[in-house]
Amino acid sequence: CALLNSQPMGFYAPAQIVCNAREHGVSVREVDVNHSEWDCTLEDGGKTLRLGMRLVKRLRQEDAWAITYAGLYHGRFHTVEQLWRVSHARSDAFRALAAADAFRSMGLDRQQALWDVRNLHDEEMPLFNSLPAMARRDPSGHTEEPVSLPALSNSKQVCLDYQSLGLSLKAHPVSLFRNKLANMGVTPTEQLKDTPKWPNTALIKVGGMVLTRQRPGTASGVVFITLEDETGIANLIVRPHVFDRCRQDTRHAVCLLACGRVERQGQIVHIMTTHLKNLDRELQNLAHRSRDFR
Repeated sequence: CALLNSQPMGFYAPAQIVCNAREHGVSVREVDVNHSEWDCTLEDGGKTLRLGMRLVKRLRQEDAWAITYAGLYHGRFHTVEQLWRVSHARSDAFRALAAADAFRSMGLDRQQALWDVRNLHDEEMPLFNSLPAMARRDPSGHTEEPVSLPALSNSKQVCLDYQSLGLSLKAHPVSLFRNKLANMGVTPTEQLKDTPKWPNTALIKVGGMVLTRQRPGTASGVVFITLEDETGIANLIVRPHVFDRCRQDTRHAVCLLACGRVERQGQIVHIMTTHLKNLDRELQNLAHRSRDFR
């Protein structure tokens, strides 16, 4: 919780911190307008991590606090417009929160929330405000005729989560095309722990999102890349001639497939990479940036 509230900092992004926490048995709950504050917080006596609104892109801190204080003084809200009128937060804050799927406690999925915030306007609208209460939505909970909106696929939901939050609790992006990776002969990274199956010098393919790229000045041009899939991480060693041959993919890809040989030194496992391939077409529209250090 403290690491997330101290971002940006350190070696790993929020997505990796949350992923590691969940792997260690920590329960993590989504950003929600009725439950989240600006910072991430602890719930259930410190056993559960609640993500904070600070993770929502394009959301101002003052608007997040206005929503939080409205909840503290007035209790749980059941409609978007009710919360908007009481909190006095700006309408673009509600659009950012709807894009982040933060209205689930109101029974609204991302699509419905985006629909509900479309008519919020900060400027005065005399013609609209002069309509009778039943001709528009009112704070008492009366709503217009419900609109049936198409459901989004799980892969689209995950991509939208990354665009608005930089992480997703619904699924790891790589898991969405694991079957395709399996057909390409790609091994889940957790299997690197299996020494008998993947001994030193064994040929292997791994694939995942690029967490970090490092090119230390003392490494004679060697690039170190960390990949993450839904099962763990793999550390790649990319020698200068491989880097030059695959420069475009090595420098800019969000998701990479790496071919190489396993190198073991005790408990430390690396992959001496011989080839890299860009897998970004599998993760179209995913907003993710690696932590690059050169």
